[in-house]
Amino acid sequence: MVHSYRDTGGFFEICWNSRGDKLGASGSDGSVCVLDLRR
Repeated sequence: MVHSYRDTGGFFEICWNSRGDKLGASGSDGSVCVLDLRR
């Protein structure tokens, strides 16, 4: 399984949630992305 997200700038903060099934990232352009990695 592969998840991807492309941003126009770069990411400066990437964190997992406490359960380890979601990944949050904040971009240099002010965007925020949350990837849900549950099966």
